[in-house]
Amino acid sequence: MASALYSSLKQRAGNLLRKWPLEQQLRQSPYIDGEIVYSKNNVCVHSEGQVATETVHHQGYLCIEYSKGDFLLKWTPNRRLKKQASADAKPEAKSDAQSPTLSTGSSSSSDGTSSWATASSGADEHRRPSVFHCNLMAVRRVLLSAEAGSGDRSDGSIVEDCGHAVIQSSEWQLKLLHFHRGGLRRLAQLLDSRLDAFRPARRRPCYVAYSTAPASTSPPPAAPTPAFDALADFGPALAGAEAEAEAGGPALTLTMFQRDFADADGCVEDLTGLRRAVFLGGVEPAARQRVWPLLIGLYPAGASDGQRRLLRGQLESRLAGIRERRLAAAPDEFARRVEAAVDRDVSRADRDQAFYSDGDSGGEQRLRELLLDFAFDNRDLGYVQAMTELLSPLLMVLNSDAEAYYCFERLVRAGHFFSAPTDAGMDSQLNQLRHLLLLMRPGYYEYCRSIGDPDLLYCHRWMILCFKREFPLEETLRLWECCWAHCVTDYFHLFLCLAVIDAYGDYCAEKRLPADEALMYFSQLAGRMEAAPLLRRARRLLARFRALPALPCALAGLCHRCGPGMWDSGHLPIVRCPDRPHSCSYLR
Repeated sequence: MASALYSSLKQRAGNLLRKWPLEQQLRQSPYIDGEIVYSKNNVCVHSEGQVATETVHHQGYLCIEYSKGDFLLKWTPNRRLKKQASADAKPEAKSDAQSPTLSTGSSSSSDGTSSWATASSGADEHRRPSVFHCNLMAVRRVLLSAEAGSGDRSDGSIVEDCGHAVIQSSEWQLKLLHFHRGGLRRLAQLLDSRLDAFRPARRRPCYVAYSTAPASTSPPPAAPTPAFDALADFGPALAGAEAEAEAGGPALTLTMFQRDFADADGCVEDLTGLRRAVFLGGVEPAARQRVWPLLIGLYPAGASDGQRRLLRGQLESRLAGIRERRLAAAPDEFARRVEAAVDRDVSRADRDQAFYSDGDSGGEQRLRELLLDFAFDNRDLGYVQAMTELLSPLLMVLNSDAEAYYCFERLVRAGHFFSAPTDAGMDSQLNQLRHLLLLMRPGYYEYCRSIGDPDLLYCHRWMILCFKREFPLEETLRLWECCWAHCVTDYFHLFLCLAVIDAYGDYCAEKRLPADEALMYFSQLAGRMEAAPLLRRARRLLARFRALPALPCALAGLCHRCGPGMWDSGHLPIVRCPDRPHSCSYLR
């Protein structure tokens, strides 16, 4: 407490030294950092039950914390609070008898998580909402709607004090909080008289609408509608998102992971928060072995340490079966061609790394066997050179043949991060990159058309080799894990390509370099670029993209697989087809 008071006094003294107006000084720090300015228990979040007409109520604890000029809202489900209380009272490992089992299919859920099934969870386990948190100083709108009527309920709560709050993010996402047991009026008073009054002058006001409407359990429309457009635009949507993208965050350490995202049993209950932390700051090398399988979706977030060990054993058994069948099969022309290509590429993969120079680890032989196993078990995909570049770092970091193999398989099968040179997915992503340039760098797009290079040849290597030739290995891995975070978009690597062009492409456009010289220019940038500024620029471009109210149909799918995250709705801008407005297959 003494430290917090000292910090508050120090901040006010700094304001005086900067000669800020007295009124703003008094309004800038009305609270102590870390002070809870609002709290309410049993605030509900609704989800659909197994029956379409059934609504499931998830109660939780809602609080608003003042922190360095911001008001941070956080809703925590009661089940997590109870689990934390039980762990503090009597730490006890979860039983491994009810462990997750391998799914027979290879599909993944809408948010990119694994399609594992757990014996201990019901069919609606995945519908349980996780922790929700947002900065009220950076949202677009806050709408409070009280239930109509008068009098008291049987439980003593006043009807007008009940209702729901709708929070709209800068990306038009919605979160609906239900106040069945009162607390809405006090929240309205706080937002109306306190939060807006102490908002720094550099930010636009955050208006709060408090209306009386019939009670309803259904959320408002998920996309911008005339009803929402009639309200004032609430907050510095783009400025706040760009500021966060520019600032980034600290690299996730193992201590931070265990403290902020995992419980005593090793279960991760705030996967959305984990993905965002990785997206903003990356992962420290010591924590990658624990975090990467979660980002890629190899293990369910809710699995305990013991359950993951059992799952790892199942993966090892499955991989051993694949290898046994491969070694027993008679080699055909396909197998001989794959083996020759693998032997050629493995001898050149990451030769400067200790993992391959150390003869005891057998790294080169392990990598070779895994690639042959993959080609044998996935004959429809076969083998291409870039696969070695992707699998090699996975094997070095995870140091588990089974985990590296199945993480690699998920990345290749997903198709949006890794694409073969002749893959249809490569053509699709190049088309999306062209539309991004047309939308966000139209001058450069016209330059490419004028020199006859609409295919962006220099982008091929970036996408095929996942930037591995452009940066040192450590910086490359930082780019990869930001892409694997699936935060906000599934195609962050396209925004990395856009960031390189945004940072270095003006020279080509100004000099009107022909296509071959532009290709040589970008090739010479390999090893000269820094990953950290590029990541900041890519996040800033992504923030601008997400703030657009309308998108061409070719870019409408960039945020589909990552899902809404902790919000109740996803990124839903208006979609238009500039080329075929009446015959577009996407809009039909």
